[in-house]
Amino acid sequence: MVEAQFIDDPLIPRVDVQFSFNARADNGKMLVDAVKALPSRTWNPQNKMWSITGTGTTKHPNDVLEGLGFFIDTELDDRWHPVAVPHGAGAYRVYPRFAGYQDVAADIGRGAAWSKAHQSFIVDATDLSDGKRLLVRGLITDVEDQIHDEAHHMLQHPFDDHDPDLIEDLAEVTSQGDQELLDEAAELFGHQRAGFGGETHQLRPFQQASAYAVATTRKLVCHDMGAGKTCIALAAVDLMDTQRLLVVCPPIVATNWVSEINQWLSPVFALTHPDQQPGQFKSAESGPWVRRVSTGRKLPDLPEVGSLVVPSSLLQREDVRELIAEFDPDAMIFDEAHEYATWESQRSIAARELARTLPVGQRLAVTGTPSDSHPGEMANPMAITGQLEARFGSYGNYMQRYTTVDHFGKHKPLKKNLPELADNLRELWVKKTKAELLPHLKGKDHDWRLFDVSTTEYRKAHVEVIDNIIEKVGGIDETAKMSPGDIEEFADTFGMGVMSPMFRAAGRSKIEPALGVIETLMRQDDSSPLIIFAHHQDVINELYDTLLDETDYEIDVLDGATSADQRGAIVEDFQDGQIDVLIASIKAAGVGVTLTRSHRIVFVEHWWTPGINAQAMDRADRIGQEKLVEVTHMVAVGTFDEQVHNVLARKIDYVDTIDPDADMGESQTMESSINDIITGVIEAAVAKAKREVKKVKK
Repeated sequence: MVEAQFIDDPLIPRVDVQFSFNARADNGKMLVDAVKALPSRTWNPQNKMWSITGTGTTKHPNDVLEGLGFFIDTELDDRWHPVAVPHGAGAYRVYPRFAGYQDVAADIGRGAAWSKAHQSFIVDATDLSDGKRLLVRGLITDVEDQIHDEAHHMLQHPFDDHDPDLIEDLAEVTSQGDQELLDEAAELFGHQRAGFGGETHQLRPFQQASAYAVATTRKLVCHDMGAGKTCIALAAVDLMDTQRLLVVCPPIVATNWVSEINQWLSPVFALTHPDQQPGQFKSAESGPWVRRVSTGRKLPDLPEVGSLVVPSSLLQREDVRELIAEFDPDAMIFDEAHEYATWESQRSIAARELARTLPVGQRLAVTGTPSDSHPGEMANPMAITGQLEARFGSYGNYMQRYTTVDHFGKHKPLKKNLPELADNLRELWVKKTKAELLPHLKGKDHDWRLFDVSTTEYRKAHVEVIDNIIEKVGGIDETAKMSPGDIEEFADTFGMGVMSPMFRAAGRSKIEPALGVIETLMRQDDSSPLIIFAHHQDVINELYDTLLDETDYEIDVLDGATSADQRGAIVEDFQDGQIDVLIASIKAAGVGVTLTRSHRIVFVEHWWTPGINAQAMDRADRIGQEKLVEVTHMVAVGTFDEQVHNVLARKIDYVDTIDPDADMGESQTMESSINDIITGVIEAAVAKAKREVKKVKK
């Protein structure tokens, strides 16, 4: 027996059919095979039925169904052709309906990106229209004029008024700078606003030149890591006279962006709006001119002028999008834009939709690794800035021109057209290597990076430490009676021992962001190995296991368990270029080895005194090193790690002031500062003990 029922839906119509397993079509073919051969159909195991959603474009759907023995009372003319409805700024949802997925995808071309969530294609206006006519056969829509208007607007190039030779010269400025060129740019485009950078921060000549290029035409900031992309982007939006800046960034660097904004841009608003008050709730921590959105916290109030920092992971939340709309930014910066490399991902779609609420020219993308494996990874960052459509016409045109699809459906570069793409990109971004920008520097360049991490394990460790202190002292009664002298004596005797769980938890919280840092550095330059320093053995082990599971790098470990023979063999392999990533103990590998094959170091953990850390860095920064040693210091915000960072940062600033060549010298230690941190935790244990004693007495 064969049954068919039409389920009417203007966007996703379907016909549900049921039949016995051995049923056959009129031509004798097994009916189940005939249904499977249709362009679009799904099996519902719960109801034991097939849902037919697409029959193709060559034959009327009623004829196709009747040919299989399925008869319905409804003529499907009005449900046959694809239909387009709006989906955010510049994009539309195209529902294939009975035309079927395959035929409609072929008509849309390389611009067809399927969304499982919406059961439709998400397609840019420029892939549906050339500004005058629809490009998809039989497309039905109530907003045809809107599609044409949006496509026409997106195809316009907004930068024709600027002298391309001047912009090219600005983008090409490297280490030496060109004061005459900068003066010419300042005369044409203006100076940084009063207050930019505060009293202590100043742009280097190449950063200033890049900022002019970005503010005017080149909306992609792609210099190597450590070249100051953040300050260049902030300088560019400052030159654009931005009043309300939105920054979209990965969650783990949100705090870092707040810090950078307060250093560079907030001093401008401190002069123009000095009476503006800090935000309510936790946003108050960011100061009067910056707000940030955080998971698990109330949404902040909004400043009249200033900046709003939003983690990219929250872009799809409706309340966050409403907050952004209320903020009404006049400029946007999308950080780590390579994270939007997959065009059809929900994150990428949300980023494009948000970016397109602002005109082209007011939105920037920042990344040190714009493309890793094929040109398609550049498409979404360029769509975010608006350069994709203005330069290449549409996503579909771009992909057709510069990529091909292998038999597995994977995008591959179309090599013959890559030189042409390179010529185009040189006019769309500022991108120089650190060697070009900073060739005169030797010694070490420090990049302190703040990461927002999960503090769940850290809070547990904090509770564990307090309970351990109470137990070691002798219980709540004895702890509650501790005097300031007792606390000081306990800190001197047991301090580091009882603090170890918090120290270790802070290190473990950075395993995931460390993987991101390592992968970014390796994408940027896989010819130079990395040295990853950590202290705790379980952090070293987890780093090794994670990298082994999730990457194909050649990895080795140099720690306290490494024998002398193994140590020599590992160093020799490293210097010969046979190791991509060396995970090293700060103390065990901090002396007696030469690792000059690498000029890139990442500190996932630090030791307490800068001299110990400096010794570790000196494994690469020694005779035989011909490059600037780039040191990335990872700091987990909201953990004990942050306190260590504050102490080390103060020390580094001090040494740099009195002896710039010393670079974290060993002349002084910070034991008193560390003792202050330890004392604070012991005092928290005393306070808890006193509360417990009070409860018992009640």
